[in-house]
Amino acid sequence: MTKKLKVFRFNAYKLLSGGSKSLIIIFALLFIFNIPQGKTDPPKDEYDQIVENASRLFYIGEIDSVKKYGDLLIEKYPERSEGYRLICMYWISDNDWNKAIKWGKKAVKKNENSGMAHHWLGRAFGLKARNSSKFRAAFIVGNIREHFKRAAELLPDYIKTHEDLFSFYSSTPRLAGGSVEKAKEELEHIEKLDPYRGADMKAHYFLSLGEFELAEKEIEKAINLDSMNIANRWTKMHILKNINIMSSRKQLRIILQMSPGDSLKVFYQLGLTYLSEGDSLQAGIDVYNRYLASPAVKLSPTYFAAYWRLGMVHEKAGNYGNAKAKYKECLALNPKFNPAKRSLKKLNKLISSRKK
Repeated sequence: MTKKLKVFRFNAYKLLSGGSKSLIIIFALLFIFNIPQGKTDPPKDEYDQIVENASRLFYIGEIDSVKKYGDLLIEKYPERSEGYRLICMYWISDNDWNKAIKWGKKAVKKNENSGMAHHWLGRAFGLKARNSSKFRAAFIVGNIREHFKRAAELLPDYIKTHEDLFSFYSSTPRLAGGSVEKAKEELEHIEKLDPYRGADMKAHYFLSLGEFELAEKEIEKAINLDSMNIANRWTKMHILKNINIMSSRKQLRIILQMSPGDSLKVFYQLGLTYLSEGDSLQAGIDVYNRYLASPAVKLSPTYFAAYWRLGMVHEKAGNYGNAKAKYKECLALNPKFNPAKRSLKKLNKLISSRKK
């Protein structure tokens, strides 16, 4: 025992019964001798700190900074993989898939057990396949599946790896490795990691498959987990359009109460429900007139389409003159809008046949 520590122990013994002042002195001595009072997290080393900073900058769009960090890591730690992965991410953001693949391969070569390196290399291959011809993409899908599966094995609790695998299995033809069954397995895994995310993804997936009852069940789970999420209400409305129009309209009214700023979108969708069902065509006409009366709607790039839809409601109601006028208003705003051209041509033939 050192002489310094012996002195400390002796003084502490004398002070134990000395009241509050003595306690203050004891705590001061503990601080002076730097005696630990509990566990503390070790400081991150430079390498991990740079990787963390670069990843944060990537997701806020500071892409050039990500490349600088990648170059720095490769210069200081050439045998470690993360610098190469950051450069891969940089080239992905720059839409240069070949360079992204080149650097992703380097990252995997430096560390075969890096789940993040496999994850980003899989993404680079996936983006190249998406932007290639079907013939060329056929030679890439094996690489996509290989790296996403390896990433999921190495990072079983990292949800993005399972989201990427789900995307692969659900969007790739069966002959190239796609699988509805495996896509659903990945959704189950995602739901275990994040119940809300899993339910939301399941709802959209089942909707895309036309499995509307299953989709409704899953979106209800998502709504129960986040009742204020407007996007969930819109999803439920689109699902219910295929099951029960009245329930779909109810969701639109809920959306309007929760988010008055969505009123134009609500009116447009309400108009579509009246058009498709034909149960209250006058209500559809009123809704589209309300939509078109808003000054804000003129800023919409699809403003002209509402005149076409309104013309369709008028035509369905037998108001041929009004329908013709609305089709012409639509084409005055967008002369190249073919759906309105076809509707007007068809209506003119109908009117001519009735005159004979």
